[in-house]
Amino acid sequence: MEAVAVTRDGQTVIGGHGPWVTFWRTDDWEIQRQQAAHDGRVTAMSLSTSGTRLATTGSDIQVKVWDLRTPASLPAVLGHQGDAWSIAFSSDSTRLASAGNDGALHVWDAVSGAQLQTIATGPASAKGVTFGAQGHVLFGAPRGGEVLGWDLASGSIVARLSHHSQQVYKVALSPDQSLLASAGEDGTAALWDLTTHRRRAVLPHAHRVRGVAFSADGARVATASEDQTIAIWRAVDGAKMATLRGHTESVFSVAFSPDGTLVATSSADRTIRLWDARTYKEVASLIGHGDRVWSVTFSPDGQRLASASSDSTVRIWDVETRRELVALKGPTAWRDVAFAPDGEKLAASSASGGIWLWHAP
Repeated sequence: MEAVAVTRDGQTVIGGHGPWVTFWRTDDWEIQRQQAAHDGRVTAMSLSTSGTRLATTGSDIQVKVWDLRTPASLPAVLGHQGDAWSIAFSSDSTRLASAGNDGALHVWDAVSGAQLQTIATGPASAKGVTFGAQGHVLFGAPRGGEVLGWDLASGSIVARLSHHSQQVYKVALSPDQSLLASAGEDGTAALWDLTTHRRRAVLPHAHRVRGVAFSADGARVATASEDQTIAIWRAVDGAKMATLRGHTESVFSVAFSPDGTLVATSSADRTIRLWDARTYKEVASLIGHGDRVWSVTFSPDGQRLASASSDSTVRIWDVETRRELVALKGPTAWRDVAFAPDGEKLAASSASGGIWLWHAP
């Protein structure tokens, strides 16, 4: 047995042996439950202070977080051939959509991990995805510069948004689902009215625009660019409100905190930066990743921040203390990360095409 943990009440011993995690009652040493945890042997484990979560590591180079209130951890979903660039939860947290290099958008059951639907987007990669129309429409960005909307019931295209001359990297929906923003390789972002399907504004940068996000009240849009800046725009008309400077390399991702007080950004310079969303001054730099950080997102309660990096880790940070809480190790580089709207799940997509689901740490 290579790993052992004991619950705080002393009533249960948890052991890792081979690929198995086994729970014994200490009063009679009867096995309470046993399940396969890793493809290789279990090498280490640790209980949370609350006793409700167990983290295990294995010789398969994976870290898994288990909710001990449920019989099993969430599964890893393998769906794309090549990079899985973008993921998004439905508003009710029951489905997860992904876009990747295999020329398809996939929709997954966020509880079981089962594939529900595949939408072919062409022979090349799709890099942006989000749900719209209360989950009835899926917006995606196949190669070529258009953003398309598919009715999930019929599979037919119900929206075609044409502006970008090159690949669209990211799409985001306003909280009231009336606007869509797209970020492109052509150095612009675009704002779209989803009632008329007309472009409302063009948001220019000096280089590729990699990330885009709306504030929780829908009044502002933030864009992240390879020109090393983040821009804040007024959603109603696309007027620029501020430019944030501080990253020393390309900026890949941007997110507003749920209460609208912070902006988080991630970069090829290996840092995550936090900015005051009122003054637009930098207030913190989170250091820990060993390679470029592709994606950053806040938890629904705003207390945690998740980041996905090419260093093969997804890291969870405490927003108030700015400290790292946990690092989830994966088999390859991570591309995107998302919390479910209900705060119960965390998803991340990888360069190997896998989409992984955990109970949110």
